[in-house]
Amino acid sequence: MVLMTGVGWTIWLYLWRPALTLLLWLSGAEIAQYQWIGLAGWNGLLDFAAHTMPYGLALCATLLIWASVNYIRFRGSDRRKARPPATIEADAEWTRMPPAALAESRLLKNLVCCHDDEGHLVSVISGGFQAVGDHQKIQLKQKDKAYELHE
Repeated sequence: MVLMTGVGWTIWLYLWRPALTLLLWLSGAEIAQYQWIGLAGWNGLLDFAAHTMPYGLALCATLLIWASVNYIRFRGSDRRKARPPATIEADAEWTRMPPAALAESRLLKNLVCCHDDEGHLVSVISGGFQAVGDHQKIQLKQKDKAYELHE
Protein backbone atom coordinates (compact mmCIF):
# COMPACT_ATOMS: atom_id res chain seq x y z
CA MET A 1 0.00 0.00 0.00
CA VAL A 2 2.86 2.39 0.80
CA LEU A 3 4.40 1.69 -2.59
CA MET A 4 1.12 2.52 -4.32
CA THR A 5 0.84 5.76 -2.38
CA GLY A 6 4.44 6.68 -3.29
CA VAL A 7 3.78 5.96 -6.98
CA GLY A 8 0.61 8.03 -6.85
CA TRP A 9 2.40 11.00 -5.30
CA THR A 10 5.22 10.71 -7.85
CA ILE A 11 2.75 10.83 -10.74
CA TRP A 12 0.85 13.70 -9.11
CA LEU A 13 4.05 15.76 -8.64
CA TYR A 14 5.19 14.92 -12.18
CA LEU A 15 1.92 16.34 -13.51
CA TRP A 16 2.53 19.56 -11.53
CA ARG A 17 6.06 19.90 -12.94
CA PRO A 18 5.14 22.41 -15.72
CA ALA A 19 3.39 24.69 -13.22
CA LEU A 20 6.33 24.43 -10.81
CA THR A 21 8.76 25.23 -13.63
CA LEU A 22 6.68 28.30 -14.56
CA LEU A 23 6.61 29.51 -10.94
CA LEU A 24 10.36 29.04 -10.55
CA TRP A 25 10.97 30.87 -13.82
CA LEU A 26 8.69 33.75 -12.78
CA SER A 27 10.32 33.98 -9.36
CA GLY A 28 13.79 34.29 -10.85
CA ALA A 29 15.23 30.87 -10.09
CA GLU A 30 16.86 30.85 -13.54
CA ILE A 31 18.63 34.11 -12.72
CA ALA A 32 19.76 32.73 -9.36
CA GLN A 33 21.11 29.61 -11.05
CA TYR A 34 23.00 31.77 -13.57
CA GLN A 35 24.42 34.04 -10.83
CA TRP A 36 25.44 31.23 -8.46
CA ILE A 37 26.58 28.55 -10.85
CA GLY A 38 26.94 30.15 -14.29
CA LEU A 39 29.13 33.13 -13.39
CA ALA A 40 31.03 31.97 -10.34
CA GLY A 41 30.81 28.24 -10.84
CA TRP A 42 30.14 26.00 -7.89
CA ASN A 43 32.21 28.35 -5.71
CA GLY A 44 29.43 30.95 -5.85
CA LEU A 45 26.85 28.44 -4.71
CA LEU A 46 29.14 27.16 -1.95
CA ASP A 47 29.84 30.74 -0.85
CA PHE A 48 26.08 31.38 -0.63
CA ALA A 49 25.59 28.12 1.27
CA ALA A 50 28.38 29.02 3.72
CA HIS A 51 27.56 32.68 4.37
CA THR A 52 23.89 33.41 3.63
CA MET A 53 21.99 30.15 3.99
CA PRO A 54 22.76 29.69 7.73
CA TYR A 55 20.86 32.91 8.53
CA GLY A 56 17.79 31.72 6.64
CA LEU A 57 17.99 28.29 8.22
CA ALA A 58 18.37 29.85 11.68
CA LEU A 59 15.26 31.99 11.12
CA CYS A 60 13.29 28.98 9.86
CA ALA A 61 14.45 26.87 12.81
CA THR A 62 13.47 29.62 15.26
CA LEU A 63 9.96 29.85 13.81
CA LEU A 64 9.56 26.06 13.72
CA ILE A 65 10.69 25.74 17.34
CA TRP A 66 8.33 28.53 18.41
CA ALA A 67 5.41 26.88 16.59
CA SER A 68 6.30 23.47 18.02
CA VAL A 69 6.54 24.78 21.58
CA ASN A 70 3.12 26.42 21.30
CA TYR A 71 1.66 23.28 19.73
CA ILE A 72 3.05 21.08 22.51
CA ARG A 73 2.08 23.58 25.20
CA PHE A 74 -1.56 23.90 24.14
CA ARG A 75 -2.30 20.46 22.66
CA GLY A 76 -5.31 18.78 24.12
CA SER A 77 -6.86 22.03 25.32
CA ASP A 78 -9.43 23.97 23.35
CA ARG A 79 -8.75 27.62 24.06
CA ARG A 80 -11.44 28.79 21.66
CA LYS A 81 -14.36 28.95 24.02
CA ALA A 82 -17.43 31.12 23.72
CA ARG A 83 -17.45 34.20 25.85
CA PRO A 84 -20.10 34.34 28.54
CA PRO A 85 -23.10 36.52 27.69
CA ALA A 86 -22.72 40.12 28.76
CA THR A 87 -24.67 41.20 31.80
CA ILE A 88 -26.80 44.32 31.92
CA GLU A 89 -24.70 45.68 34.80
CA ALA A 90 -21.38 45.25 32.97
CA ASP A 91 -22.74 46.77 29.76
CA ALA A 92 -24.38 49.61 31.67
CA GLU A 93 -21.07 50.44 33.33
CA TRP A 94 -19.27 50.34 29.99
CA THR A 95 -21.86 52.44 28.11
CA ARG A 96 -22.54 54.75 31.08
CA MET A 97 -26.27 54.18 30.66
CA PRO A 98 -28.57 53.23 33.52
CA PRO A 99 -29.31 49.47 33.56
CA ALA A 100 -33.04 50.13 33.06
CA ALA A 101 -32.39 52.19 29.92
CA LEU A 102 -30.01 49.58 28.58
CA ALA A 103 -32.48 46.77 29.27
CA GLU A 104 -35.17 48.75 27.44
CA SER A 105 -32.79 49.35 24.51
CA ARG A 106 -32.00 45.64 24.23
CA LEU A 107 -35.69 44.92 23.60
CA LEU A 108 -35.89 47.36 20.67
CA LYS A 109 -35.36 46.12 17.12
CA ASN A 110 -33.90 49.09 15.22
CA LEU A 111 -31.66 51.46 17.14
CA VAL A 112 -30.01 54.78 16.49
CA CYS A 113 -27.28 55.36 19.07
CA CYS A 114 -26.28 58.96 19.80
CA HIS A 115 -22.87 59.72 21.27
CA ASP A 116 -21.35 62.82 22.86
CA ASP A 117 -18.08 64.47 21.80
CA GLU A 118 -16.06 62.02 23.91
CA GLY A 119 -17.73 58.99 22.30
CA HIS A 120 -19.93 58.05 25.25
CA LEU A 121 -23.42 56.75 24.57
CA VAL A 122 -25.98 59.45 25.39
CA SER A 123 -29.22 58.18 23.96
CA VAL A 124 -30.83 55.39 22.01
CA ILE A 125 -33.65 56.10 19.56
CA SER A 126 -35.99 53.52 18.05
CA GLY A 127 -39.34 53.85 16.29
CA GLY A 128 -40.23 57.25 17.68
CA PHE A 129 -39.10 56.35 21.21
CA GLN A 130 -35.96 57.78 22.72
CA ALA A 131 -34.21 56.38 25.77
CA VAL A 132 -32.01 59.13 27.18
CA GLY A 133 -29.42 58.32 29.85
CA ASP A 134 -27.41 60.76 31.93
CA HIS A 135 -26.16 58.64 34.87
CA GLN A 136 -29.22 59.64 36.90
CA LYS A 137 -32.35 58.93 34.90
CA ILE A 138 -33.70 58.02 31.50
CA GLN A 139 -36.60 59.50 29.64
CA LEU A 140 -38.73 57.67 27.12
CA LYS A 141 -40.29 60.24 24.80
CA GLN A 142 -42.96 59.73 22.20
CA LYS A 143 -44.10 62.84 20.38
CA ASP A 144 -45.17 65.17 23.22
CA LYS A 145 -45.32 62.55 26.00
CA ALA A 146 -42.37 62.04 28.31
CA TYR A 147 -41.86 59.16 30.70
CA GLU A 148 -39.10 59.17 33.33
CA LEU A 149 -37.56 56.07 34.82
CA HIS A 150 -35.18 56.51 37.75
CA GLU A 151 -32.34 54.09 38.58
